[in-house]
Amino acid sequence: MTSSFISRRAALGVLGAGSALAFVGCAARVQPLSADASTSYRADYSGEVTFNSYDTSAGEYVRATRTQRAKNVPKPVKTAMMTEKSSAGLYSLFGFLGAAFTYGIMTNDFSPFKEITFVGGINGAEAFEESSVKELENMWFEDPKMTFTLKDPTPTQNGDVYTWAATTTFSTGNFVVYEGTAVDIPSEAKKDVHDGEFKARYNNGRWLLIDIPTNTDLSSSFGSAGNLSA
Repeated sequence: MTSSFISRRAALGVLGAGSALAFVGCAARVQPLSADASTSYRADYSGEVTFNSYDTSAGEYVRATRTQRAKNVPKPVKTAMMTEKSSAGLYSLFGFLGAAFTYGIMTNDFSPFKEITFVGGINGAEAFEESSVKELENMWFEDPKMTFTLKDPTPTQNGDVYTWAATTTFSTGNFVVYEGTAVDIPSEAKKDVHDGEFKARYNNGRWLLIDIPTNTDLSSSFGSAGNLSA
């Protein structure tokens, strides 16, 4: 397996993750939460999305090496804010999404995605179970990470669909191990960047993701954005 194949598979294939991802209108904005409902509200959410809710009970985190994958990886935990109909709620959801991808790629455990609903009411964890993730069983990166950078302070609204321009960045670290063989990743292949948009709809007390900033259109595989159901 060549390093170029690995980097392409990681940044595009894993980012797309098969069926899991094969998931200007009016200027109205998402209404902020009241101060007593959220202390995390702010007027400007642009910049790299951060997320700080993790289960670390497995023990001390041990980084991946060329002979073993990472151990005791902190597991992202759903926050109450993720279900709020607000800019803060969407921001928290995006942070969880990036953390869940990172955790899944590091551990091959995509169970945190059960907390995310994609277009058409598809449960994220179920979608990953249906997709091809077996190649990750014998494959790991030195230090994989997925992050999102929001380009605007808040999303725009067109009808009941909220859109937020963003950049997705997937980085791998210095090497990848595949079936026991460690391969150095060229510097130009250590990071994949894709510009796009988050699109979401709020329905029945939760956010439904219509599209995310990758090279894959969610709605083309999971159904029409105009026919989103819980």
